[in-house]
Amino acid sequence: MPIYCVTLKRCINFWLNLIEMPVHRIPRQAYIMLCNLDNMGRNTWATSIKNVLFSLGFGFVWISQEVGNKQRFLSTFESRVKDVLKQQWRENVGLKPKLRTYVQFKNLLEPERYLYLNCNRQAIRALSCLRLSVLPLEIEKGRRNDIPPTERFCKICNTTRVEDEYHFVLICPLYNFLRIQYLPSDVYLDPNHFKFIKLMRSSDSIVLHKLCNFVYQAMKLREKAC
Repeated sequence: MPIYCVTLKRCINFWLNLIEMPVHRIPRQAYIMLCNLDNMGRNTWATSIKNVLFSLGFGFVWISQEVGNKQRFLSTFESRVKDVLKQQWRENVGLKPKLRTYVQFKNLLEPERYLYLNCNRQAIRALSCLRLSVLPLEIEKGRRNDIPPTERFCKICNTTRVEDEYHFVLICPLYNFLRIQYLPSDVYLDPNHFKFIKLMRSSDSIVLHKLCNFVYQAMKLREKAC
């Protein structure tokens, strides 16, 4: 669970404990004082709790100052926060041209399995760079040099093909022997974008391990070729 979700849930859980306390308890009296200050237009901790609840569609809970079943509400609250975060994340990622490839195969807001593989950390880093479009491919170098995306051709195979992540992983002939060694045969023998996305979305540890090594070894080979 994202840290933001955990933090909000703990704040709301603390608030629920406060509103259930007897009025004579000092924490409850302090809370009532904060609510009174909020009603006077002052920004307090109670104001922050109110804003969170209203922003997530739970304004009625703040108004009534009760939730009924506490655990059920916390579960509903947590799900709502996650849904809002996912929606915001998708919108933000979609607005960034640099993440044009990443957005095609990253559809869940959770850590990827390849990050936990027991293999060369440099290989894992290489796959991360590929997924985030930060490898020094022409598609990225051309962006920094204001070259139109359709003209960022591969300088390794000297064709009119754009050197993007798809071309690097499945098309450029320089890496053919590495594909045979590391990639599934049905992917590299008849490549297309659908298979590329499926490969990048794989949760199979063996496939991911080989993919990490492919990207790492291919980049080393590319550096020598350049």
